[in-house]
Amino acid sequence: MWNGDALDLDAYLAHLGYEGDRSPTLTTLRALHRAHVLSVRWENVEAVLRKSRPLDLASVQARLIGSPLGGTCFERVALAARAGL
Repeated sequence: MWNGDALDLDAYLAHLGYEGDRSPTLTTLRALHRAHVLSVRWENVEAVLRKSRPLDLASVQARLIGSPLGGTCFERVALAARAGL
């Protein structure tokens, strides 16, 4: 459903500055969640201007990982869900 296999996980983790364990444990989940919250910027200017922002993986990944821009709650959640958080 979330197409997580298409996510560039290495780029995402590098963006977060996360170099820790990748095993599926509660400790890893907590560390990744914290890194996501602290590293992925918020931005809602386009939402305030009522501009549409696509939520497909390529668009979300390019905006939140490949650029210094931030995203809305929908974009941030879409990225976290695809990473399995």
